[in-house]
Amino acid sequence: MVNLTCPDTCTARATGIFVLGDDIYVSGSETPNTGGGMRAVYWKSGVTHILLDGSEFAQANNICVVDGKVYVAGMVDYYSPAYWVDGKMERIMSLAHVTGFAVR
Repeated sequence: MVNLTCPDTCTARATGIFVLGDDIYVSGSETPNTGGGMRAVYWKSGVTHILLDGSEFAQANNICVVDGKVYVAGMVDYYSPAYWVDGKMERIMSLAHVTGFAVR
């Protein structure tokens, strides 16, 4: 079992998992109990990596690792699909929802 930690007290939700060797990657979201919006995150073997800081609503829905790069699919601003590659976000379009993807 791997405990998923928050950098501050928060409510967290896991949405996807990817295992590579000894590393366990989990996509999800956190909402700090101290205030602020839902932020997209992933955990690598229990360590939190914040993808978007909560300045706008965001969630990560799925995750995979290919050739050492971490790919995360999710959304921002409630209805704008987005993906992250090694933490860099790209918006796809508006008024849609991304729950998964494939990388080749």
